[in-house]
Amino acid sequence: MGIKGFTLAETLITLGIIGVVAALTIPALITNHQKEVTLNKLKETYSLLGQAFKSATVENGGDMSYLFTNSSDTDNQKFAEKFIAKNIIPYVNVIEDCGYQLTKCRGKSYTYLDNTTTGYLGVVRYGVLLKNGTFLDFVFNYGHSDATIYVDLNDKKENNKFGKDIFVMYIEQGKNGIFFDGYKLNDTQLEDNCKKGGNGRYCGALIQRNNWQFPKDYPW
Repeated sequence: MGIKGFTLAETLITLGIIGVVAALTIPALITNHQKEVTLNKLKETYSLLGQAFKSATVENGGDMSYLFTNSSDTDNQKFAEKFIAKNIIPYVNVIEDCGYQLTKCRGKSYTYLDNTTTGYLGVVRYGVLLKNGTFLDFVFNYGHSDATIYVDLNDKKENNKFGKDIFVMYIEQGKNGIFFDGYKLNDTQLEDNCKKGGNGRYCGALIQRNNWQFPKDYPW
């Protein structure tokens, strides 16, 4: 008695079904993997920076205010150079000190969630590239009272997007710790900012408040 096999038509139908299922599921699997990688890298960088600032202040016998009072320089660039050299490089694994030549380490522009594009933000900027591939773009104000940190998880790509590749943190004189931009806002304000029509600056605060998970309707 012969063994009955599949006909060519049956085989083609089966392969077609497999192809349809793969086309429907693989993109979702890739997206979920990208989200997981982003969350892990964001949490890792947040922890690294928090520990770096804590170590810098403890070793110099002060609180976070020390970070902004350790230099008598009135020149903002000199202040930035000393700040990075003393409070960042000794405490995190920096593989490239980009200084003010930021294009050595990343692209030339950022993209908001609403797809508008901007060039470099702020006045005096200083960049370093970490071993985990994260680019830290520090922006110092002229009063030396705070610093905004643009955390670019996808370092050298062009048009990296807020809320997906770029998240905004800052440190402030008189406050201990590192904060996501928008952390003081209520849930509705964070959600309105972190959607396709918003600019995405507050997405980090939204994710942190959501127990380090993306909300279901997150604009990936």
